[in-house]
Amino acid sequence: MDDKFFLNGRYSAVELDKTGIITGYNKKAFTLLCGNRKGDSFDTLENLNISEFSDSDGGLAYNPADPGIFFFKKNGLKLIDFIINDKNESVIVRFSPADTAFEPFFDFIKASSSLFLELDDALDIVLASESFFKIIKSGKGDVYGSGISTFAGKESLIKISSAVELCRKNVLDCIKIDDIHLSFNNVNRVFDLEVYPVNDFETGFAGVFVHLLDSSFQKKCKQMDRTIRRMSAVANFAGGIAHDYNNALTAVLGNISLAKMDAEKDSELEELLKDAESAGLKIKILTERLGMFSRGMKPLKAKTDIKVLIENLISEVFAGFQVRCNADIQNNMTQPEIDSELIVEAIRHVFENALDAADQTTGEVMIKAAEAEISRESVFRETSLVPGRYIEISVRDNGPGLDQHSVSEIFDPYITTKPGREGLGLALTYTILKRHRGFISAETSDNGGAEFKIYIPLF
Repeated sequence: MDDKFFLNGRYSAVELDKTGIITGYNKKAFTLLCGNRKGDSFDTLENLNISEFSDSDGGLAYNPADPGIFFFKKNGLKLIDFIINDKNESVIVRFSPADTAFEPFFDFIKASSSLFLELDDALDIVLASESFFKIIKSGKGDVYGSGISTFAGKESLIKISSAVELCRKNVLDCIKIDDIHLSFNNVNRVFDLEVYPVNDFETGFAGVFVHLLDSSFQKKCKQMDRTIRRMSAVANFAGGIAHDYNNALTAVLGNISLAKMDAEKDSELEELLKDAESAGLKIKILTERLGMFSRGMKPLKAKTDIKVLIENLISEVFAGFQVRCNADIQNNMTQPEIDSELIVEAIRHVFENALDAADQTTGEVMIKAAEAEISRESVFRETSLVPGRYIEISVRDNGPGLDQHSVSEIFDPYITTKPGREGLGLALTYTILKRHRGFISAETSDNGGAEFKIYIPLF
């Protein structure tokens, strides 16, 4: 007999072998079963057959194929549950006196899709709803008698202990606690708990009932909302700075142009002024990107020959580099309605990213563009990408590829793996495509390099 099933005195418990012989029991089971046998007196229940405690008509027999049916049908008893022990072919059955006030509540607990636990005063689990076992994917024999600390971390355990202590002191009828982190099968979930005291007529405080409300999704939504608000504030701030920078740069670049006119041709001063002008133009491009990212874009859409757009961009981006570019672009593609200037900017950043990632001497970039039907099954990364017909542009390099961490944040602003870069290019690409109801994905290709896929809708 495993003692952990019998230590909690709130429920009667007996252990039966496969023929119905009682091999173990607790005090409450002894009292309840003997009380049902008027005129008989027992010093022990061991080695008695449970069928001997049938009702007076004797028509109720123990059935090892359904161990709980005897207790379910016997007058005066309420079946709680049973736990089969395959090791010694025994079963532990828990039951209580039939109580019309308690039965509807208990039946609700068992049948509910919500998560319920009963903990004793030592925070050990003594009862759980069926939905709880479905989540943790463990049997009753593994759970009952184990502490809630099996699933709860240190901080969450302190919160639960404090709630149980308040219930013990009868401070409140219901105590609500938030942000309880429980781990099931190495998956962390966040719950809000409602804790109710459980009192026994004989022993007084016996433990607590706990209603677990899964708030993981709500917490993620709130966190996402806070992140969006912060990013919006940063974007507005960046937009203001970009505007001020552009005003200042206009004056700086204008003065440099005037100074170049007074400088002697091919002199050291002229070279220094050219360097300053080049640096100023780079800063101007950066501030324009910042401004574009922060204030948003309103695409001015028109039907565009996407094949010509891609081919012109390939010639422009890859000119002068040793990296080999292999392009396979479908002829006679349906012309999408796009803002061609914005889409050129979006695709340019992807091409430049592939060019940087590829080896500068033996590197290769493969570009494919074709119409594609995107089904619901293939939309696994972005649920907002509506199934339908798209222009799919694939850009694959033979560089080092992307790790999982990089993939998860590569389209976030100011994130870059390349020294000296501002980390706005791919974030801007993502934003432009979203404004066109499109999408971009990134992953490591089968050949090891990075692969980006751009989707531009045709509907």
